[in-house]
Amino acid sequence: MYKIVLFSAVLATSVISADINNFEKLTVQISDDVSYKNCNQTLRQLENVLHESNRLIYNLTNGRVHLTDIHVQLPTSWSAASHCIPSTTISAPAWPSADIHLTPVEHPVFGRQPWSLQYDGCGAPAKHLTLPTAFLVATNETNNATKAETFAMEWARLKFGVFPESGFSGDNLYPESFTEGLETLENSGCSQKVQGFCPTGDYAEDMPTKQNILCNRKSIRAVINEKLESLTATTATAASASTNTSSTPSPANISAKIRDPASFTVQEIGKVTMSSQFELPPLNFHFQLPVRQRFVIVLERTGSMGLHSRWAMLHSELFRFVSLLPDAAELAIVTFGSEAELVLAPTLLTQENREGIYGRIPRRHLEDETSCIKCAVDLGLKTLGTASITDVNGLGGTMILITASAAKPSSFEDTLKLAQATNNQIHVVAFEKSIFYEARHLVGETGTTFIVHEKHHDVIGGALNISDIFTSILRRTGKMEIEKFHEEQKISDETSTVTGTFVVEENLRDNLWVQIAAPDEDDIEMFELTNPAGRVFEFPKYEHGLVYFKLAGTQEAGIWSYRTRLFKKDQNIRVSVQVHAQPSHKDSFALDTWTNIDHEGVNALQTPVKIFARLTSHAAPVMDAEVVATIHRPYGAEPVTVVLRDAGTGYPDITAGDGIYSAYFTQFTSEPGFYTVTVTATNKNGTARLPRVQKNVNSTANSTEACCGSAMTFSYTVPVSQFTRHSLAGSFFVKEGSQFYLRQGSPTRNDVFPPSRVTDFSLANYIDNSLYVTLKWTAPGNDYDFGQAFRYEIRCYTNREALREENFAEMGILVHTSLIPVPEIYGTEQRSTVGIPWPNEVFYYAIVAFDEEGNRGLVSNIVSVFAEEKPSTSSESFIAENIIPDEHYPIHISQPLTSENKDTLIYIVSGVISAILVVILILLLAAIYRSSWSKNIKRSNSSQIYVKDCEAGSENGKGQLVVNNAGSSTNWKDTDSCDKNSTRKSPIPSISDNLSWRYDQSLAGVHNKTMTSTLTSTRPSSIQKNHHYASNMMMTNSSTNSSTSTDSSMYSNDSETTVSAADYSLVAPRISVMEDYTVYRDLSHLDSMTGQEYFSFSQLPKELQGVSIVPYSPGYDMVEPSNRRHVSLV
Repeated sequence: MYKIVLFSAVLATSVISADINNFEKLTVQISDDVSYKNCNQTLRQLENVLHESNRLIYNLTNGRVHLTDIHVQLPTSWSAASHCIPSTTISAPAWPSADIHLTPVEHPVFGRQPWSLQYDGCGAPAKHLTLPTAFLVATNETNNATKAETFAMEWARLKFGVFPESGFSGDNLYPESFTEGLETLENSGCSQKVQGFCPTGDYAEDMPTKQNILCNRKSIRAVINEKLESLTATTATAASASTNTSSTPSPANISAKIRDPASFTVQEIGKVTMSSQFELPPLNFHFQLPVRQRFVIVLERTGSMGLHSRWAMLHSELFRFVSLLPDAAELAIVTFGSEAELVLAPTLLTQENREGIYGRIPRRHLEDETSCIKCAVDLGLKTLGTASITDVNGLGGTMILITASAAKPSSFEDTLKLAQATNNQIHVVAFEKSIFYEARHLVGETGTTFIVHEKHHDVIGGALNISDIFTSILRRTGKMEIEKFHEEQKISDETSTVTGTFVVEENLRDNLWVQIAAPDEDDIEMFELTNPAGRVFEFPKYEHGLVYFKLAGTQEAGIWSYRTRLFKKDQNIRVSVQVHAQPSHKDSFALDTWTNIDHEGVNALQTPVKIFARLTSHAAPVMDAEVVATIHRPYGAEPVTVVLRDAGTGYPDITAGDGIYSAYFTQFTSEPGFYTVTVTATNKNGTARLPRVQKNVNSTANSTEACCGSAMTFSYTVPVSQFTRHSLAGSFFVKEGSQFYLRQGSPTRNDVFPPSRVTDFSLANYIDNSLYVTLKWTAPGNDYDFGQAFRYEIRCYTNREALREENFAEMGILVHTSLIPVPEIYGTEQRSTVGIPWPNEVFYYAIVAFDEEGNRGLVSNIVSVFAEEKPSTSSESFIAENIIPDEHYPIHISQPLTSENKDTLIYIVSGVISAILVVILILLLAAIYRSSWSKNIKRSNSSQIYVKDCEAGSENGKGQLVVNNAGSSTNWKDTDSCDKNSTRKSPIPSISDNLSWRYDQSLAGVHNKTMTSTLTSTRPSSIQKNHHYASNMMMTNSSTNSSTSTDSSMYSNDSETTVSAADYSLVAPRISVMEDYTVYRDLSHLDSMTGQEYFSFSQLPKELQGVSIVPYSPGYDMVEPSNRRHVSLV
């Protein structure tokens, strides 16, 4: 029975998918700078480190992965030393990239430590692992076991995108230690690591390590197991089904299926342990020397290539591409329409034959619209003549497919299988208006899709786009160190002249290429350059649709100027100038760009798009530069710019100061399509710098965690010279764009992107002798790191679990919003002073950000806060018998004020006296104000009607109350209301002493009917909910024609009846009733009260019954809004 269980367990772990095979293979590229003098020692040490590391990798992955094949690309500089070339070495094309870069150059910060170039979040593989040769040959400071442990950690970061499980000294986000309550804790995921990694069973998931914060509290082992399980789930299920249908195996064939049966012991049914002495098979090393590179250009010639000047632009830029290809490379040309044709067999490029090779490109396109992409790809791959994908000989050559086919071929699936069956690198260059979306799949994992975004009649923009595409291909595939450092477009002046300048850098001045372009080449009459020494270059080349200078060799650094004269036309002409050069020194600046989206594309509503750019000077990262990405969107949408940052917040940039700048992109259009990213980097007016460390800092190889916390650690920085770089990242495809809806007649994007996560939430300081603390953080954006968030939520609790993502909203105690600031723009430091519920207990705080649509960001890192309150010392005169035992009634006594600090006593006494004086002053002012207010009240006879109107001076001292009922008009006049001794009172005698009436004597007759009917028809629905509304009655001030006060404090807080001040100008006519200042009472309920202590609506005259009544206070308009008392709406 137990042998069957053992068999099942081994079978499940031995099932390896094609994806897991990628983890078992490594490609190592040895730099040409590695000296051949120690070549044998270098290879031997490399083999030893990989062999020792293999055991750790096997244990780390629970026996699922171990290294099997190591492909090593030897440098061409070793070819002359026969003793450096193993006997099994083969010749094969150079790889465009490799897993491990073996180099003699030490990192300016890490020294000889190996380091993985990580750029994205948890689970994202690194671009490559840099392995300095000094690490391999260092035998005095460290042994092979320590080297293996270090390499295994970097391998895990390279393949699985994991991070350190311990903190870093001096790091703000991931500290080496932190205080929680009265205890100082070490920031580590476990108490003791096993072979450099925390064990699964003993893992502190709430520690603020980089691994926990970026990987959602998962350990390195958990992340790796989760990844491997996802890759093997389907295959394991199939294997399990196959096992269930087979016959029960015998002990003999069980042993036959186990690699080493003696190394397994059965503890109980279903549980298998693996011996640490299990012998892994030896590594298979495959060596190769790179041969000359082979490029195949596959060019479509159909009639579609003649649209929008496509053929002319391609012809011109292909000439520059052929001119800049590296020496000793081979080039072949295939053209296709309805069928494919090899117009140039693979030919070795020389300086003498490049013109002739370019001449083999057909001068004209065909008129036929039929294209056979399958024929072209098949012929192109045959021309490359490389091995299949399963061959250990490595990658093949490079094919550049240039197409304008808008319809997907019926045989495209066969073409795709053909392309994916080889290790050739395929780049697709296509025009946005003539491309079928599935063509992007031809590039596979190693190629790139480049889309030319065409704008109406913008020939210059299209030419620049194509120029950048071929430059990018040269840098990616041709290993050409060529940089574009100047680009501008200008309009000719009145004299048809264009002038300008550009700066040639000290470290970038070899083989200068200066090119000018106009809508028509014939528009350029003259073009000349002047170098810093005053030498004038007057004779550019006019050929193949280009006007350019190609200055071979090293040129003079400094400010160059150019001048061009154009043939005069009726309108000014726009021209573009771009300058390329090759590095003249190893410290030249290099800019590489990419995104996190592969050829499969992305659903913009589900997966955020991230843009990355790496700026370096030799091996050193460039800090504090200005890096801006321009994203060209599909179908003529305006390009948008995004600032890339090297902030180390983890979302998206994971490490500050590493030279990798990144940002989210969310400004999608509504339709699917291709987006193209170009990036420009400058030294930001001299602020860019290079990090440096002092000698012997991080120079040994005995640390297992060299990189990195939230930022690079360095001793000092040095400024850099002026520079500018341009780089093209290629194009990515968006399957589903943003959704839009109409809001007030304008299209509005449906916002589904939340604010980015706050990862630097921290305690700024405690407020002395209080239960208040100040928290600080960096403001996130509105859509990840773009824009400005809408509001924050800060919550606290007595344990961390309550503030986790799944519990935050339900369990966290909400900090009052009045204590939380409004979000600032992204990157701004913000603070909030919050209260601690009670002392002597640790409280944990976390923050989230919301946007206007209610999208919530992830919960921030958690901050612990502890306010200690020490019990006071008992007085000697205190009787111990009177003390209630703590277990019955715990007493919290504040510490007594002592005189140890005399300054403190002086401040306290002064504060008390000042407070008393302020209170006395306030009372005096209140008394004076009350006296003045009483005089004003006595001056007005509250028992008369029309008090306010008489004081305002109504015409002839007479007022008019207009009452409209059922279409009839009744005017009640008071001819004696302004007479002090008049005996004629209000028509409501019972409330004459408490009410004032406001009216408008102009509202009479037809005019009154018109106004009241209009206002009644526009009355808000909320007003109609009040009782005793008249259908059409109004009273306003007759003399001033001003409305009553619109201060919001006059109205009820009841949501059923409250309306804005603006609404009161539109409601039905109403009478204002003065509030009784002795009692606050809602007058709308007086008619239902028992007793008649105030009045009843039945006491009103017939013509006034049913009117809408609003409280009004005499002298109310004279009182400052801030001092007005609350008045209820009736």
